[in-house]
Amino acid sequence: MTKRRWRHLDTSQNSTFIEADVPRVECKEHGIHSVGVSWAEEKSRFTILFEWLVMWIALQSRGVSRGLARKKKEPDDRSIKLLEM
Repeated sequence: MTKRRWRHLDTSQNSTFIEADVPRVECKEHGIHSVGVSWAEEKSRFTILFEWLVMWIALQSRGVSRGLARKKKEPDDRSIKLLEM
């Protein structure tokens, strides 16, 4: 078994991590690999809920920055480039 750790949503302003012993299996076709877990994508260090929250915040920020860009009469591309950094 391999001990794995994933970043999860914060709980009462505290960082939350999920730790689990993940079994490793041997497959004739793919070799030895860890069994998948239901709360995270393969090879991810974040839970699905954490990734969803980050994407949601990025999308909300993108909308806000586009609105500010229009107010300042700047091209939207500048705001989008800030999000891509």
